[in-house]
Amino acid sequence: MRTAAVRPAIWGSALTAVATSPLIGVGAAPFLATAPDPWGGPVPRLWDAHQAYLSVVGQFGIVWGAL
Repeated sequence: MRTAAVRPAIWGSALTAVATSPLIGVGAAPFLATAPDPWGGPVPRLWDAHQAYLSVVGQFGIVWGAL
């Protein structure tokens, strides 16, 4: 079995989404990040944020994340 520590790449991509729209977020969606699939090759795949607070802040912004 091969693993490539994909979570740090997912978190980095999710933080990039937060940086692009910090106040209002990018909108409600099941996917927030893109990162390569460790078993599927180098093609980027859509992922959720893999962290609840990061997911809320990324989708709905800092304002709703604080609430």
